[in-house]
Amino acid sequence: MIELQSLSDLDIIDYLEIFNSTVQVSNLLGISQSSCSRRYRALSDSLAIGFERFDNLYSASSNLDVLFLLRQASQKIRIRQNKFRYSESWHSTGNEIPNQWQNISIKSMDQSLYMNLISNRLIDICCTGIMEYMHVCNADSFLSSSKPILICNSLLAYPIMEWNYALVAHQDHPLSSKSNLAIEDLKKYPSLGLQFGSSPAFMAQITKHGLGSSPYGLSKYDLHRWEAFSKDGYSLSYAPYHQLPSLKNKFNLVPLNYDLNLKELISIVGLSDVVSSQAFFDSYGEFCKNLKNSSLYTDSSINWYI
Repeated sequence: MIELQSLSDLDIIDYLEIFNSTVQVSNLLGISQSSCSRRYRALSDSLAIGFERFDNLYSASSNLDVLFLLRQASQKIRIRQNKFRYSESWHSTGNEIPNQWQNISIKSMDQSLYMNLISNRLIDICCTGIMEYMHVCNADSFLSSSKPILICNSLLAYPIMEWNYALVAHQDHPLSSKSNLAIEDLKKYPSLGLQFGSSPAFMAQITKHGLGSSPYGLSKYDLHRWEAFSKDGYSLSYAPYHQLPSLKNKFNLVPLNYDLNLKELISIVGLSDVVSSQAFFDSYGEFCKNLKNSSLYTDSSINWYI
């Protein structure tokens, strides 16, 4: 018989793999750091999974099938209690979620990280952009996105909204008042680019326009280092059109008269057995209602699918 203590200790191991810090995990779970370390080691020893820190990352090294089965069972219990572990990528932050959902704040700019966490059942669902995975989806699905989209063989995405990215700069930037901008104009100024392997499809589109010359240098999204990178009056960055009023007020950023032709399709993504469950549908409607009523998404440039 599985004891409740074992499930809470499994949460410690899960959170350590997600956040990679005993300090952060102990704070999140409301336990001491010494208790966090003692309990994950005790569970690791009892399961013989060799859970330790390797190359600055926490992970198991043996009996991985046992650990996966335990995570699968723990996930089923969470879902039936409507306690979904929810996260959101840098594309979609600050969403209001149902009260019972657990907000796992990661804010990574590496899209593959979220898919790996979902596949390993460390988080249950994620609100994220899926244009990054267009090459592995049925192209027809993106033309009629009112239905769930299958990503690979096990991940299912429920489209929520679509938006366009704008190229932004400070209102006093030399290019801010010019029209008919060309790639050669953009190349004259620093512009943000993500590190290799992070959102490669996004970066492929950016580099087509001669952009992406300045490495972002971080793994986590930071408004003041991403969109606000261009507040210096010289650099260029990117933002969804619905964020422009806020960026104008905060940093005096404006869109340049240049079409990036870059879209994002925001979706809820999860394993097919998770997002096909009745528990998911029971609370997904509330989540969508919160989004449509949110002041974050009042801009007419958003195309809704819900």
